[in-house]
Amino acid sequence: MSQREPFKDLSYFNERIESRIEQVVKRERGLAENPAQYVKIDSVLDDIFELSVSVMQARYSRGEELAALAPAYPGLIRKWERYLQHPAHEAFAFDFPVTANRMYLDNYTDALRMLAWAYIFDLDEAYWLRLVKCIGNPGKDLLVERLILRRLPWLSTERPPATQLVYPNAYQPLYESLDAPAGAQAAQLTTFLRGWYKAMKRVSWHGNHKQGSFFGYWAWEAAAVTVAFGLDDTRYCDLPYYPKDAVAYTRTR
Repeated sequence: MSQREPFKDLSYFNERIESRIEQVVKRERGLAENPAQYVKIDSVLDDIFELSVSVMQARYSRGEELAALAPAYPGLIRKWERYLQHPAHEAFAFDFPVTANRMYLDNYTDALRMLAWAYIFDLDEAYWLRLVKCIGNPGKDLLVERLILRRLPWLSTERPPATQLVYPNAYQPLYESLDAPAGAQAAQLTTFLRGWYKAMKRVSWHGNHKQGSFFGYWAWEAAAVTVAFGLDDTRYCDLPYYPKDAVAYTRTR
């Protein structure tokens, strides 16, 4: 196992993964044995999902084989469904305002990560449909719609067409790569990846490598576009934040 994320050592990831798995098990047991102990069950369900996502991210960061990660992905979707089916769940909105001048970017990047993993792990159609239902936001964002319709083109008759990017400042270069000439696609991805971390400054995990809740910096959306649209990543595969092992796994199966 060769560690992928350079900001923390292997012992850090081992401890964080073990701790979060224990937290998931504890909450699942609590829900099964005594759900009345929880004032807000929806929060517990959300915790279980978010903790499980962080475990997946950390396992990739510490260097686990993708084949070992793949079986866990459908379970993440089921945990997300369970939370979203609770009547008290919070709406999963891409353009959730924090203040009048600031938007909450986390939901959008979370959706892109889940779509990327669906491509990387070659999710079957039934689970793809479940994932799309969890993501919701039909017609809200050009990039998300292109990624969904690339895998499920027949949904174009059921989802309204998108007309804009929710976060163009961060995602315009990536989106433009979809329709760029073959020779220009790598340049667009390179621009996106080189500006990725700075563009993510409004995401809650930005700067977490300085703290104890860090699970790795990965531009999963770049992997999603590369896999979904068959881009040649030779020119950008070694750039920071690009999960090249995940893309390579998808292409060598």
